[in-house]
Amino acid sequence: SMPDTMPIAFEGAQAALIVTPNDPSARDMSKDAQLTENMILGAVKSGCKYIVLVGSWTVHAPDRMPIISSRFTGPESLLARLGREKGFKWSVLRGGFFMENLPHMMRDGIKNESTIRFMSTAVPLVATRDIGRTAAALLASAQYDAHHGHFYEMSGAEKLNGQQIATILGRTLGKEIKFVALTADAIKQLPLPLAQLFAYIEEKGDSAVPFSGDIKQLTGQQMSFEQFVKEHANEFN
Repeated sequence: SMPDTMPIAFEGAQAALIVTPNDPSARDMSKDAQLTENMILGAVKSGCKYIVLVGSWTVHAPDRMPIISSRFTGPESLLARLGREKGFKWSVLRGGFFMENLPHMMRDGIKNESTIRFMSTAVPLVATRDIGRTAAALLASAQYDAHHGHFYEMSGAEKLNGQQIATILGRTLGKEIKFVALTADAIKQLPLPLAQLFAYIEEKGDSAVPFSGDIKQLTGQQMSFEQFVKEHANEFN
C-alpha cells in the first residue's frame, strides 16, 4: 500500500517471487491488483533480473469470473510490458483450484452430517505447497532465459469430481462421507466471487480448470489429494 517503500524490500535481490496478496479483513478484492503492481514496480526499480509472479488460471475467462480474475489480469500485463521495456526476465505461475480451500468449505458438513456439498464437475486440485516448490525451482535454477515469458499452469496431478473427493475423504478419515451436488440455485447463494467461479466451472465442465504436467515437470514431484487429506485430517473434522 506504500509504493515508495517497495524498492527497499527488494534491495540487493537478483530475483523476486511476488504472490498476489489477499487481505481477509478487506471488504472486497478491489485493491489486490494495485498492491501486486506496486510490488512488481518495486522489484523492477530495485534492479531484479528475474521475477516470478503467482497469479491465477481465472485470467482465461475474465468476462465470466470478473471479480477474481481482476486481481491478476492487470499485473500479468504490467509484468510483460515492463519486461519488454526494461529487459528483465519473468515467468507466471497461474494458480489452480487449491486443496487448502476444501477444509473451510467442507468441515461443517463433514462434522455435522458426514456430507460434502460440492460441484459435480471434476477439477485438478492443487496443493499450494507444490506451487511454492515450483517457484523455488525456477528461482534456484538461474536459467532465467529458459523460463522467460512462460505461463505455467499450476494444476494437480488428477482430476477429481465431488463423488471422488467424498470417497477419498471417507477412506482417509475413516468414515462414510456422502456427496451432494450443488444445484444452480445453491451456487447463486454463494458469495459473488465464488458464485461466478463455480457457475463457470459447472458450465464449462471438466476442461474449465487447466490441467497440465507443469509442476511435475519442473519439480519432479507432486502431492495427491489423498496425501493432502492425510496431512490435514484434523482440519476436515
